[in-house]
Amino acid sequence: MAKVGDEEDEGEQDLAAVRAASQLPTPAASSSKEQKASTPTESTEHMMSPLASEILLLRELELAPVMMHPQQVSRATEIRLFLSRIEFIAIHEMVEREEGVVYFVLDVYRFRQQKGLPSTRRSRKLSAGQPVTPQNRGPDYQIEQRYSSFARLRSNVAHIARKHHPKCRPCAYCVGLLDFLHVAPCKPSLKVKFTTTTEERKHILSAFINELLYVAREDYTTCPRSLRGYHIIPALVKRFLSEQTGESFFS
Repeated sequence: MAKVGDEEDEGEQDLAAVRAASQLPTPAASSSKEQKASTPTESTEHMMSPLASEILLLRELELAPVMMHPQQVSRATEIRLFLSRIEFIAIHEMVEREEGVVYFVLDVYRFRQQKGLPSTRRSRKLSAGQPVTPQNRGPDYQIEQRYSSFARLRSNVAHIARKHHPKCRPCAYCVGLLDFLHVAPCKPSLKVKFTTTTEERKHILSAFINELLYVAREDYTTCPRSLRGYHIIPALVKRFLSEQTGESFFS
């Protein structure tokens, strides 16, 4: 009986040894559910090879939210984006300030859903003709300008468009601006100032600034970057339309 008992004790010891060996950690990975339930992240990374840890880290970064910052744009791009956001400019009112100085109130409307830059002049003329005041909404902001400010803007743009061209050959961009400034009937000239009524001047100035805005922001790629007109003309129009408003480009 003692011998049989000894054999049973030895069998139990062997069985315990086998069970202990089976419970030792093996290189084979357990199921994902067991890893999530029982194995902490730190011990998992400790048991992984450096390459496996790097792969796991990259996967976690792919799923993590990333903060995006706006890229810095050039001054010329910023100005043209500002102009491209303007849909229409209307003039309905006039106000009188100190010493009887009269100002025209410009109602500036921006595009509600801007998709790229505005269409070309040809497609605009073939579509709905001249732009009209947007309906069922008020202007995005207002500015006040004197009649002399319109005339000065026209003179400054024409001066820049004529100057600093190689071999005295204006580019297509400046030629288009000069044709509009000198040929268009709607322009702030001395004749218009003294031979028209107040209501007529509102219509003329509104047509002038809308057309100048369109011409200044279109076909600018035909003007070489080395010329002053490429940078200064859109800047003059932007300054005129953002003066006295406190409006910033990204507001």
